Amino acid sequence: MRVLVVINPFSGASRRLPVPARVALATRVLQASGHEPDVRVTTGPDDARRWTQEAVAAGGDRVVAWGGDGTVNAVASALVGSQTTLAIVRAGSGNGLARELGVPADAESALQMAAGPVTRVIDVARLNGRWFVNVAGVGFDAEVAHGIAQPGARRGLLGYVWLVATLGPRYRPRSYTVSVDGEVLATRAWVIALANSRQYGHEAIVAPRARLDDGLLDVVVVETPPLWRVVRDLPRLFRGRLTPGPCLHMRQGRTIRITHDGPMAAHVDGEPLMADGVVDVTLTPGALRVCVPAGADQARNR
Repeated sequence: MRVLVVINPFSGASRRLPVPARVALATRVLQASGHEPDVRVTTGPDDARRWTQEAVAAGGDRVVAWGGDGTVNAVASALVGSQTTLAIVRAGSGNGLARELGVPADAESALQMAAGPVTRVIDVARLNGRWFVNVAGVGFDAEVAHGIAQPGARRGLLGYVWLVATLGPRYRPRSYTVSVDGEVLATRAWVIALANSRQYGHEAIVAPRARLDDGLLDVVVVETPPLWRVVRDLPRLFRGRLTPGPCLHMRQGRTIRITHDGPMAAHVDGEPLMADGVVDVTLTPGALRVCVPAGADQARNR
């Protein structure tokens, strides 16, 4: 196989291994499996998408995204609808899609998986023209995504914790109208999560029913809960046991529209953007091929 490896040298945990060592490791593992690796290191925000588009046009077999959720999103967005398969080496702070697919945390093991034959086809979605593969959203999580993207912001899990603790007390919920396949909910929401998979990352499972290949998006609307309910539900978030209740609405559908009476912060796979009063989201079933561990077909039905 012809395999492009895209390494983001600035993604979270990837900094623990020097760039030359990552290049050498990817080359060694893929060559040992009989593949032809083309290993590249990004120097700017557009490299990953552009190189992936070139690989698809040249008939490449596989593209390995070695980075965080942003790198995965850039590569995956260029692979949608193609026969080229996405593989991932976990190197970000959240690693939402990688965790959901069962990608090993160890880089060498992830590269060996990337060189293997087991693949799966998953759904993807689009928010105002921007593809996402894991979770998008509007509200407080989007404000955090905007904050983490600021120059000089602290990255990684501690950065997210710091921003949540800093922004949380000041944040005020906003009024939205949410339409899911025509079913309308008027709400004053803290978070509206649009989940293709179950989790944001770090095993924070916001949509326990979500499946990557069920042809549906899970819409999770969190209204302003009392403090006691936040304390009660936080362990449930990490155990995958959130359920609908007075301040938590869960819907499933393929076409979602969110409206607000002014600009609103949004994100796709943690990448921030602004929307001018309307967010339109559509799901495209079975549009992306991904590399998964052996036995993943059984594991995904847990």
